[in-house]
Amino acid sequence: MHIKTIKPKNIVIYGASGTIGSILVEEAILRGHKVTGVSRRPSKLNVASPNFTSIQGDVTDLDSVRDTVTDADVVIVSVMGPPNVSYNEVTNEDKHTPKPEDSVQHLAALNMIKVSRELGEKAPRIIQLNGGSTLYYNGRQLFHYFPPGMQPAKGTGGYSIMWGHHVVLETYKAASDVNWTIATLAPGVEYGVRGERTSRPFKVSEGTFEVDPKLLEVKKDTLFVGFRKLLGDISAVDFGTAVFNEIENPQFIRRRFTAYYSDN
Repeated sequence: MHIKTIKPKNIVIYGASGTIGSILVEEAILRGHKVTGVSRRPSKLNVASPNFTSIQGDVTDLDSVRDTVTDADVVIVSVMGPPNVSYNEVTNEDKHTPKPEDSVQHLAALNMIKVSRELGEKAPRIIQLNGGSTLYYNGRQLFHYFPPGMQPAKGTGGYSIMWGHHVVLETYKAASDVNWTIATLAPGVEYGVRGERTSRPFKVSEGTFEVDPKLLEVKKDTLFVGFRKLLGDISAVDFGTAVFNEIENPQFIRRRFTAYYSDN
């Protein structure tokens, strides 16, 4: 199936070899866009298309970002991870404990914002993906409903990743001069559940849900990916469709959106 697009774009995708990133590459090519997939190990990017180029790059390296995104129309950032810390050498909490502001996704956001400001009117649009813990349910972000022991402990890599998503969102909100959009994955989708392209209808919203409070009674032994269907389920492939719908028909400039099946 080929989905027609009005104007093909030059799209750079960071994290192109990951579960979500590879889906975004497929969707971009399907729609006729020209794609540059960026990875620290480009040999992992085996995509058979004349519209695809793989390059080596590091989204946390400012000079590398400058070299990579200058001629792009859109840059998609699909990365997350703890700071590059050697956990066997943690001797000073202030300097070596992984912190949310040093997470891979936040360093990426800072670099994207800086380069965007340098390029001015020629800057590409930024689409950065982030995690479902930043969504709101009955007026509170999802992590508020986690029981003791389920939320990653402060000072761990998991804590820096989860809270890094929150820092990213606030950082972009403060960048009113940058053309950004945050695409928030539904809870659990970022855990590598690829799923399939379906014909199910989905909705997009800014990520505020009113749900039955009983659905938010998370028990300590509940698997996050197990209850995600109650809180806005969507396959990663269909989420990729939502991302490119937004790229081709912008609705959430300097805002965030999420996508979820409307027939749940």
